Amino acid sequence: MIKTHHAFSLLVLAIICCSVGRAQGGDSFKQSDDASRTKVLLEHVGKRVEQYHAEISNIAFSEAIRQQELRSDATAKRKPKEFVYETIVISQGPRPTSQPAPVMTRTLTVIDGKPVKTQALPRRSSCYDTNPQPVYQDHLNMLLPGNQTRFLFAYEGEENLLGHKAAIIAFSQPPAAEPAQLIKKGGCFFLSRALLQKGRVWVDLATYDVLQIQWQLAEPFHGKLGAGVRRVGVFAVFQPSREISHEKSETLVRFSRVAFQDPKQELLLPVASESTWLWRGGSVAGMKTTTEYSRYRRFRTSVEIKDPIENER
Repeated sequence: MIKTHHAFSLLVLAIICCSVGRAQGGDSFKQSDDASRTKVLLEHVGKRVEQYHAEISNIAFSEAIRQQELRSDATAKRKPKEFVYETIVISQGPRPTSQPAPVMTRTLTVIDGKPVKTQALPRRSSCYDTNPQPVYQDHLNMLLPGNQTRFLFAYEGEENLLGHKAAIIAFSQPPAAEPAQLIKKGGCFFLSRALLQKGRVWVDLATYDVLQIQWQLAEPFHGKLGAGVRRVGVFAVFQPSREISHEKSETLVRFSRVAFQDPKQELLLPVASESTWLWRGGSVAGMKTTTEYSRYRRFRTSVEIKDPIENER
């Protein structure tokens, strides 16, 4: 009876020791599992983004953009501006190490509900143009296999997003080699480098499509511009010193599958985006921009090459 009791005590002690060991090593096991999960997700997502770049070529769509200027406390200032662009996506051509890069050409058609005849918009800020620029910004470019090494990724769990079971991957940029500095030029200022960003990506676990991506400022900036004299025409204007800070910069882009005919196909495309930024001490304190993407359709072109001798006849 004594031997049995002694054996039972040893068994209980062994179970307790194993339990303690698992508890102490649980975090490291979880970190290892999360790292493996992140690696697998990024491999699948990278392939899907390459496919996204291949599929988005030769597509036309409309962009309805609404810009609201903000005060430093993020409240609305003035009446918002509304722009409508007609956009065409073409392929830039093959590149040595990756898929052809999609290039977008945008034509401004409407401002504040009225048709426009010119694409040359007047600057809405003396130091920088706050008009929507006709350039393509690919928010998924960072997820291409060749670009993933420029970011740090971490698995954050799962959640249901718009009826899809999605994995959440957090990302950030490595620390910068040097701090950002204020550079003054005339009556304007700019930063010596772009501020670091961080964000999250929501990935559909059924298809590995990107459902949503969010960027935000990772290093708010605070600096001071010294007093000085600026020449405006023939006059010298004194400018007192002022505090400058960049406190907010956020962007959220949502994607969805859009159906096409001839041939029948569903493509993953952006459907809406929203961005907000705030500067204190600048000529424009902030801006909130929302964009709706609609009227997706195929864009086809044909090229005919004629013999120059035949044209002379």
